[in-house]
Amino acid sequence: MLEKYFSAPKTLRRLRLGLSGPYIDGFADALADDGYSQSNAVHYLRIAAHLGQYVQEQGATLAVLTPSALEAFRHHLPQCHCSFANGGCTDHHARFGVQRFYTYLVQCGVCPDPASQREPQMEPELVIAFRSWFRTHRGASDATLRLYSRDARALGET
Repeated sequence: MLEKYFSAPKTLRRLRLGLSGPYIDGFADALADDGYSQSNAVHYLRIAAHLGQYVQEQGATLAVLTPSALEAFRHHLPQCHCSFANGGCTDHHARFGVQRFYTYLVQCGVCPDPASQREPQMEPELVIAFRSWFRTHRGASDATLRLYSRDARALGET
């Protein structure tokens, strides 16, 4: 479903190259299913392809991606001069896009699930109440609740 977001054959080939290539179409489908806007999906797909090329240049595979490896990639972005990066890699789209692609790879079984390696965390009571209120009184979708809850979790921890 990558063609929903890109039409140029050169861009489609570039995005399907590298380690991310086999997963990029499925990732595009997942973004569409989760209700991401076209512009956000385009950014997320580009950063996912960039991550695959970066990991490949490091001589690694996507299977060894960890949160610390993602952090190393994020540190690479501000000084990035990769030919396949297509510019503009340092905004919030890069940070959230990398995380969303990593989550997709974990769900596909490509990367190990870091949550299975640590104790389950109880969601703070404040966040549970926030979700319930927002769903009931504002009709928020699951995608919106996930987005807003990550900030509410930080408030609940203080």
